[in-house]
Amino acid sequence: MTERYPNRINTLRSNVLTAIANEPEVTAEWIRTLIAQYRQIPLFDVSDDEAEALAKDIEARLDITMNIGSVVQEEFTPWLNDAKIEIDPYYWDRYQRLLEQKNFPPAVIAKLDQVTDRILGLLENPGKPGPWDRRGMVVGHVQSGKTANYTGLISKAADSGYRLIVVIAGIHNNLRNQTQKRIDEGFVGRDSSRLQSGTNKFVGVGRFDSRRLPVTFTNTARDFNKATAEQLGLGINVLKEPAVLVMTP
Repeated sequence: MTERYPNRINTLRSNVLTAIANEPEVTAEWIRTLIAQYRQIPLFDVSDDEAEALAKDIEARLDITMNIGSVVQEEFTPWLNDAKIEIDPYYWDRYQRLLEQKNFPPAVIAKLDQVTDRILGLLENPGKPGPWDRRGMVVGHVQSGKTANYTGLISKAADSGYRLIVVIAGIHNNLRNQTQKRIDEGFVGRDSSRLQSGTNKFVGVGRFDSRRLPVTFTNTARDFNKATAEQLGLGINVLKEPAVLVMTP
């Protein structure tokens, strides 16, 4: 945690812990809501990163876990369990190390592993021959770990053989840029804004292992556009690593 105001953070931590001390059930979402409410008071003026780090610290202290959720599905032939023996979890292993570095509680990481396996298993096998169409939707509450969930899912999808991953981040550029930064940190492993200049700055998962790096056609400053598509002039099949695009609708 980068502590600009350590006393403020410590006081905020004490207030939050006091507020939840006698509650029978505390969720990760409620911890973040409570922190957000306190942050409206000038005494607790901390940054977004500091607030999130504090929330994770409190989760670890209280051993907060996440639920696996429920699924509604049609008839479908499972494939992941049989395919797992052939899958090298390169991207997932990197992301798991990042979560550990960020002090995610072990129980939360284990549940995230289980949840993302469950979602990936409901997608179609990327190695299935012939054309196919498979669609679904995952719904999560505010501050319920959606970013960690979809970043973990992207990592596992890349490991299993998906070649093109498109993230639609929202209708505003600031949301797209924020999402690009998170994808850079959790999946790409490089600062995408440096790629046009031909330089690498490893971030997040790239600091653990940079032998293989996804291809990114967007960065924190630029959305995908027609000019970029025409400049590429290549097919996804020729890429040695998966490609990811973070786009606005």
